[in-house]
Amino acid sequence: MARFSRSYFSWIWVAVVVILGFCTPAYGDVNESRLTLVFRIINDGQVPQAVVDTAKAHVERIYSRSGIQVEWFDADGANQPSTGNGKLDLTMIFVSESVAQTMNRPKEATGFAISNDGQGPRRAYIFVERVEHQADPVHARRSNDEKSAKGLILGHVIAHDAGPLMLPHDSHAPREIMHARLDMDSIEQAARGGLLFTPDQTKQIRAVVLSHAEAN
Repeated sequence: MARFSRSYFSWIWVAVVVILGFCTPAYGDVNESRLTLVFRIINDGQVPQAVVDTAKAHVERIYSRSGIQVEWFDADGANQPSTGNGKLDLTMIFVSESVAQTMNRPKEATGFAISNDGQGPRRAYIFVERVEHQADPVHARRSNDEKSAKGLILGHVIAHDAGPLMLPHDSHAPREIMHARLDMDSIEQAARGGLLFTPDQTKQIRAVVLSHAEAN
């Protein structure tokens, strides 16, 4: 009986170890699993706050799938989080069509990122009229309300144009969220919540954010 009891409890212990192993966080140790991006929004394009809030929710979801949490603050500095404690800060500037034309960006471009690999100013410009134009077929084809359609596109454009700020130069890909153009197939995928970073892109982005965290 004693032998049976020892064997029984040994198997219980093995089962507990296996279960705990499966419950280990997918992204390394605890510190690495809490990587944080801070998005600074400068709303020079006067995008309605309801649309911005919807877009933020999409950005948070997209980056959470890469194991990265997102924080926000606006240009007025209200409730500004500290970026000196290992959080990587990115600036997203919403601008009008006149600015896009001044920058001589192609008509199909919905944004423009400055810098790569987590270096430099880490700033991107979002062309709000072009985002709204991309949202029109979503509103028409999927019966989304206007705010939801615009927020869907804006959120994915923010996530897309933040990508090059952390990825190498010419980081566009033939598929997923770093596709060069947000075509209707991509928009449909975005509406289903499936337009994300690839595993390789996730690895690269996490490496940049982690490197910044360790340096600060």
